[in-house]
Formats: sequence, C-alpha cells, structure tokens
Amino acid sequence: MNTKWNWILGPLLLSTILSVLVTSSGCKKDDSIPTANAEKMTFGKIIYQTVELDSRLPNTAALYSINLDNSDYLISSLLLGTHYFRISPNGKTIAYIDFPLPFPAYGGVFEIHSLGIDGGTDIVVKKLFCRQIATCDWSPDNGSIAFDYYPIGGSWGIMTMNRDGSDFKVITDTLKHILSLFPRWSPDGANIACQSEDASTEASLSMPDSLVILSPSGSNRRALTRSAERALSHWSPDGKKIAYFDFKTSYTELWIVDLLCPATATCVIPPEGQMFLPYSLQWLPDNRIVCVAKNIKDTTYSIDIVPANQFGDVREIANGFRGDNDVYSSPSVLCSPDGQTIAVFGNRNKVGLSLYVMKTDGSELQLVKIIDYSQTASVIPGRCQWIK
Repeated sequence: MNTKWNWILGPLLLSTILSVLVTSSGCKKDDSIPTANAEKMTFGKIIYQTVELDSRLPNTAALYSINLDNSDYLISSLLLGTHYFRISPNGKTIAYIDFPLPFPAYGGVFEIHSLGIDGGTDIVVKKLFCRQIATCDWSPDNGSIAFDYYPIGGSWGIMTMNRDGSDFKVITDTLKHILSLFPRWSPDGANIACQSEDASTEASLSMPDSLVILSPSGSNRRALTRSAERALSHWSPDGKKIAYFDFKTSYTELWIVDLLCPATATCVIPPEGQMFLPYSLQWLPDNRIVCVAKNIKDTTYSIDIVPANQFGDVREIANGFRGDNDVYSSPSVLCSPDGQTIAVFGNRNKVGLSLYVMKTDGSELQLVKIIDYSQTASVIPGRCQWIK
C-alpha cells in the first residue's frame, strides 16, 4: 500500500469485535447543559458509527441508530463489524465495506454489503479479491454505488456498480501510476469528485495532486485544483461548490472551489487560535458550512460556522468539547435535513461520549443522551447521518 495514504486508510483497518453499547447508568450528568425536550426537538433518526480508542482494550467499532422522537431515546444496534458505511440519500439502505480479518497485507476478499436502515436481511452485493476497498458513496437516485478500489498489481481507482452489484465499471485508470480515491457523487448525479495523484517519480516533484471531477462513465475528466494533496471533497447542496481540506502544510486548510471558476479556490481562515479538522464537515441548505476546529492552546474543540459567501468572518457557535490527539477523538457534527438543527457527538465535563443538539446560531444547546461512559469512546467523524 502506498504509505502516503496511511493517515486516513490506517484507521479504516481497525480490527473489529462485538461492541456493547453502554447506557447512561452510572454516568455523571452534564449539569451545565439542559436535557433536550422531545416536544421541541427536530424529529428523525441519526445513524452513527462508534469506536473505542482506549489503547488498553482491543479497538471496537459498531453502527447504531437513535430515534430522536422516542421519549427515552433508546439506542439500538443495527449491525456490527463494519469499517465504513454510507446511507442512501432516501435514508432506506446502508452500504458498507467489510474488511477480512486479519487484514491481508497482499490481498484478500473484500465485501460490499447492503442492509435496510432498520436491520433486516444483510446482503453481500459484491465480493472482490483485491488489496483494499476504502470508501464508498451512493448516487443521488439511490441506484448506484461508487467506491475506491486497490487491485492486485495496480493502482487505486474508482469503480461504479448498480446497487445490486450489476453493471460493474472501472471509470479511472488503475493500471498505471495514477491513483484515484475518495469518490463523492454530485447532488445531481452528473459528476463524481475524487482525489487524484500521479505517483510517478517525475510527477511527484511537481506536486500534481489534484481534486478532479468526472462523469459516472469516466468521461469528461477535469482537474478543479492543483496541489490539492489528499483532498476530502464535500459538495454543496446546489452542486455548484466543493469544500475540501488540503494537507500540503503542517496544518489542515479548508478550501472552497466554485465549479464556475475552478481556477480560483478560496482558503477559509479559522478564528485566531484555532485550526480546522478535516474529518467532520457539513453543508447547510443555505450554503453555510458547519465544521469542527481545534483550539491550539488548550486542545479543546469548537464548532464553527463558515458564512455562505466564504469571505466573512468564521464564527464560533459552541466550544468546550474535549478529546486527545487521536484523529477520531474530536467531536463529530451533522445537520438535520431541514438545516435548522446541528447535532454534536462529543465529550464535555468528563461525563463520557454524549449527543448534543443546538440551533445553527449556537443557541439552545441541549444534552440528548450520554451514549457511553468511556472517556475514550468516540463517534467516528464523518461517519454519521441524520435522516427523516
């Protein structure tokens, strides 16, 4: 495996065992934050993936759902043992990648599964003998899945297939030194964004890494930005912009590129004393962005709002969330489908991993549920989704 990608693909290789959900019994309540009133909350369901980061214990991961219209906020386990999942846009189906255990160094059988949102029959959609499958994404019409694929004797590439595994296509070149990863479908289904890297020695000297878009058939490929090293792309709701993080410096940088003017990307500056984290970012329907920032001095975390025009001041709307230096220990944010409420999975006042909700201006911050008493349990940033 190309070691350059270990920073993000490494955590995907967590060995997974049965994870037991621990409820709030025995936990100290976060008295600084009021408990949410079910009558005032935006109803829906949140799907999230957890991981236990305590180095003294085997790493565990599991996928859970919480019903926000349930007065006692019971959490039920959907499935266990998944390393990466994506929920279909209509909120009905989960696609997930199952890694063979132990993880094969030189190839193994990787599986892409399909599962109903409330459990039900777990279907193996596709089995592939390869070195790795890392991430996947649904088309907006719920009919197709794109994923990045590392074939034996080849380079990372992007594949597409129907939701039942038929019409399997390779849409990027996997035989040469071009690496393509992290596919993300545009809201209208016309394009797929991905990170592209030229791994040849000559090309590496000129920093050719780029954020590219191409059609689902692999045609009309064009680079939006150059030197976008390890870019994680996030489409705006209207499909006109892409937010991405660039790791070419020692700090993460949040950039936004307008597809009508791709030659110019805007760098978003966080509030003084903060640095953005790339693992948790959400667009609001009005084209503002919710993201997580680390406070450099005290290593706590804040929730920030980036204005819609990207040129105004970034505003902090909540702070005091805790974590350590592990990439998965930071808070994870997501937004309700109507764009009126922000949910935050995080740790405050040492009460354990908890779910909070608040308005998009930071008001009415409320504690919904203490999910796990452990100080090292985390919801994996970017692996959660709020559905109706």
